[in-house]
Amino acid sequence: MDIIYEEEISGVTKDREQLKKMLGDLREDDIIYVTDITNLLNSYI
Repeated sequence: MDIIYEEEISGVTKDREQLKKMLGDLREDDIIYVTDITNLLNSYI
């Protein structure tokens, strides 16, 4: 089953609810496709 998680907020904030939800939903062998790595990296810098 495909699930799409999409953030619709400014790149300034680091509070990413959809990222938190996705990480909580991940299971072994899941594959994540990221369309813009910049926003993902900003969450961890």
